[in-house]
Amino acid sequence: MLRDSDSFYLPNLYTFQNGNTFIGSFRGLRFRVAPDKEGEAPTLSALVWYGEYCLELSDVQGESAFPLTEEGREALLDWLEAEFIRFQAQNGGK
Repeated sequence: MLRDSDSFYLPNLYTFQNGNTFIGSFRGLRFRVAPDKEGEAPTLSALVWYGEYCLELSDVQGESAFPLTEEGREALLDWLEAEFIRFQAQNGGK
């Protein structure tokens, strides 16, 4: 669903490997993905919230971390899709 939409965007792995954070949205789902290179293995830390407000004015609805690899980025996409489906279910498919 997200992968097939022209209006959804998540940067490539190289962006995160270079230390960049990305904040995006898709039909009411808001998300932030940031690299975390501390610890034993680098990760992509992700969180989601819903609605029209910025992160600072919203309640985080989900958090997860994935390996900072192409496989981790694919798992992140799967997780974001599941969060979007959950968001739609809570809002009557809107």
